[in-house]
Amino acid sequence: MISTAFAENKTIYPECGPGWNDIIQNAVKMIDGHVSKLIGSGKAGNALNNFEYSQIKEKYGGLRIYVSFEDDYIHGVIDMAEAMSYTVCENTGKPGTICIRGGWLKTLCLEEAAKNDFRPYSVEDRMI
Repeated sequence: MISTAFAENKTIYPECGPGWNDIIQNAVKMIDGHVSKLIGSGKAGNALNNFEYSQIKEKYGGLRIYVSFEDDYIHGVIDMAEAMSYTVCENTGKPGTICIRGGWLKTLCLEEAAKNDFRPYSVEDRMI
């Protein structure tokens, strides 16, 4: 289970490998705590009362977290989680790097990259 608020949203589950579970759990915990504080302060509008995670997935080799409301704090937590995902293998949670296979990017450790016919992304792979 990711978090109480996340688990209550029965239509959204992470669409990525288990290696990023810790990143997701920590980000959701921070966001949930912040949203709860705002709601508890009585300053929350309807956007916060109906707060939800729209989608959590892998895209272009990194983690993406989409939410129904975003302030500077939430935006910062999401940016941090997304940046961290580029250093952690999506499959294993070990240190990882951006890898490529054909046109597909994934952040993987070297062992997972080799198992899945990916190789580390390099400057030569850039599309101009």
